[in-house]
Amino acid sequence: MKRFAILLALCSLVGIAHAVNIEATSVPPTLNVDDSPIPASGPGALASTRFEVGSCAAGEFGTVIQAKIVAMPDTVAIFAGLPVQVLCVRAFWKNNLNEESTSSAVVVLGAAPSAGSIIVVKVSP
Repeated sequence: MKRFAILLALCSLVGIAHAVNIEATSVPPTLNVDDSPIPASGPGALASTRFEVGSCAAGEFGTVIQAKIVAMPDTVAIFAGLPVQVLCVRAFWKNNLNEESTSSAVVVLGAAPSAGSIIVVKVSP
């Protein structure tokens, strides 16, 4: 039984070493699509950010691999255990009227990142 527990722990460490971690930071929009200002509080104020990490081909976002919703005023999401491949990150913002923005600019992480690396990404409208 002890051997099994040790083997399981070692396999877990190997899995972590062959994965990519991303710290995504949001720069929230300040204007609505009609160019009116987004209020800091009250109706229409930002309520959350939805971050998505996914596959990427030719600079286009592909399939979502992981997604996280972060309540405002927090602006950071941590993604762990992502596959070692070319990845894209994007964000959507939702206000307290339950209206969601279109996608942020897509951040492409270039060539496949190194296993075990921590990548810091900033997404903005």
